[in-house]
Amino acid sequence: MSDRLEAELTDLSLHVDWPEEDLTRLVRHHIAGVVPRSRRRLVPALAVVLVTVFSLLATPWGRQAVADLLGVAGIRIEWSTATTPPAGAGLDLGVEVPLEGAADLVDFDPLIPGAFDRPDAVYRDAVPDGGRLTMVWATSDHVEILYGQFTAEVDAGVLGKRLDPETTLRRITLRGVPGFWIEGAHVVAYLDRDGTFREDTTRLAGNVLIWSEAGVTHRIESTMTLDEVLAVAESLTPLVD
Repeated sequence: MSDRLEAELTDLSLHVDWPEEDLTRLVRHHIAGVVPRSRRRLVPALAVVLVTVFSLLATPWGRQAVADLLGVAGIRIEWSTATTPPAGAGLDLGVEVPLEGAADLVDFDPLIPGAFDRPDAVYRDAVPDGGRLTMVWATSDHVEILYGQFTAEVDAGVLGKRLDPETTLRRITLRGVPGFWIEGAHVVAYLDRDGTFREDTTRLAGNVLIWSEAGVTHRIESTMTLDEVLAVAESLTPLVD
């Protein structure tokens, strides 16, 4: 054993919270069941080595010590962490884009809720014409809010054509314009700028607030109550890059 490794192991023994159970005995017992008798004399030493290596790998400085040691033998070790997919990935929202410059990717003046912090992700979809921006807010394990905006007009008759029988449609007024609160929505219908009937499937197990303002349709999908969503809608301000 090199002097350097011996020093590392000695120092490690002062920092590791060793379990009360005898890991050496457990490792020896496990290996004994698969190692030929002729080689079992190596088991005690191997068990100690395994426990020591695993203990080293439990700490960043220990991993570096192992990496440095193996590097002497010409082996290169690189430690990396798995990347986390962006919020909203898999919801078919388009291509993820940075918030800065997002306003230049659509042909309307997008808004952003002042009631929330910066969105966790922003997506741009080419459909419908003019582009769609969708902002996503999420927790560590699920998406909480989707706020989409695109050039289109909402019509009560169009909306009602594809609503599930158990879905409720309620007319409301917000920001000085008419809007609709849809509970239990599965498909939301609207008219694009050319008057073409289009449908948009809901992506969360929640409700939708939808309205048109200055030729732009705004759609907030979430599990929040109507009053909470209305507060978000009233907080919308121009997205300034």
